Amino acid sequence: MDTSIFKYLFTLERDYNYFINKRLRELQIKKNDVKVIKNINQNHGISQNEICVLLKEDKVTVAKSVKKLEALGYIKRTNENADKRIVTLYVTEEGQGVRRKIMKIFEDLKTIFMKDLSPKEQEMAVALLAKMSKNMHDESTRLGDNTDK
Repeated sequence: MDTSIFKYLFTLERDYNYFINKRLRELQIKKNDVKVIKNINQNHGISQNEICVLLKEDKVTVAKSVKKLEALGYIKRTNENADKRIVTLYVTEEGQGVRRKIMKIFEDLKTIFMKDLSPKEQEMAVALLAKMSKNMHDESTRLGDNTDK
């Protein structure tokens, strides 16, 4: 049996993406849009550039998501600053409803991930993933800023 971690990571990523995108289709959004709406909700009045930094995404990708989410009525843009070039973003009431549906999708996903794992195994899985995530985050941070793609 092949025990390569990458085999499992690639399979997990593929199936995760399929599941998420299939479930998000009814909301007319994709996985990248979820990250954007989540960050706007957590940081009321955030700018697109700040989202790029937080998500380590390029400006074009974030701009497409923002444009789509705004067209769907899930977020709104405002110019509240003295500098009218700075646009701030907020989640709308409709967007809050969508966010709750997204949370349900991720709760369902967690149930799938943890199925057949004992409480101790679930705890260990989360702890190990947290360590691996931190290692990758530290390394990607060391490599530098990704927002100028």
